[in-house]
Amino acid sequence: MTPAGQPIRWTAGPLSFALHSDDPAVRNLATAVFRPWVSHDGQVPSRTWMIDHASGHETKPGWRIRSSAGTDAEMPSPARAVTVVEYEAVAAIAQSHAAIVHGALVVRDGRGILLAGRGEAGKSTLACALWSRGATLLGDDMAIWTSPPARRVLRRDACPCGDQAGRFWAMPSLTGS
Repeated sequence: MTPAGQPIRWTAGPLSFALHSDDPAVRNLATAVFRPWVSHDGQVPSRTWMIDHASGHETKPGWRIRSSAGTDAEMPSPARAVTVVEYEAVAAIAQSHAAIVHGALVVRDGRGILLAGRGEAGKSTLACALWSRGATLLGDDMAIWTSPPARRVLRRDACPCGDQAGRFWAMPSLTGS
């Protein structure tokens, strides 16, 4: 986990993000959610968020989310607050000249394979079947298409296939809380 006082950082496609919070529950959740996204600590974040306890709630706790983009919100739980940050990061990626594709992404023999299709079409099932036969599963929900071609894959646990994966970056599955 990222040490207390240090922002949780992640990169997706051409953008870099940072989340600040002193709340242990928020930090634990955010570390788990953003762990698959490669972090470049030296890169200046494109967008930052701060999640802290909202004051004035005697009957129910609240978590306030402040964004460098000026979109502030309040959520009833740390999980909901982290989900808001995750969706705002995806929205920022969508606005950055990158296309977000609903699909699974695997690498086999140094070549990227995008399995795109409508919901419940079997993309994740096929991706897992390929994974069980030696392919590297990069993501099972979304991929980002960038131009020029990406120079690295997004997942830390993926093989280092570099440009051979083409212009796609895998994104971890979005949480549903």
